[in-house]
Amino acid sequence: VWDRSLDAMRLADEDGILLRVNAAYCRLVGKSREELEGRAFTTAYAEEGRAAALARHRQQFASGAGESAAVRAARLWDGREVCLEFSSSFLEPEPGGKPALVSIIRDITERVALEARLRQSQKMDAVGRLAGGVAHD
Repeated sequence: VWDRSLDAMRLADEDGILLRVNAAYCRLVGKSREELEGRAFTTAYAEEGRAAALARHRQQFASGAGESAAVRAARLWDGREVCLEFSSSFLEPEPGGKPALVSIIRDITERVALEARLRQSQKMDAVGRLAGGVAHD
């Protein structure tokens, strides 16, 4: 399931160090497993977004609560703007081990863009109907 999932998945510790990533996560962020595992998950983001991402991550550990379908816009390390849907849960630690957070991440950039275009089209249709009604009157 981990390796064949279409959704990006990462496993990170309390400090934000990536313990494990799947192939979809590597494709999403444009880096190899070797470049990611053992490093901070924030290396996937542009410099200006790293502190906020790490603060959210640490807040999740402090509260002990994962996220359910949080949507965020992000700029990746290579400058790409993406819209991501996150779902995160804690894994029970092994005896004597540390807790870890597994995050499932879906790139919804294209869907968000299509929804925006549909809304714009609906607005234009409404304006056209209004103008037609005014012209008719």
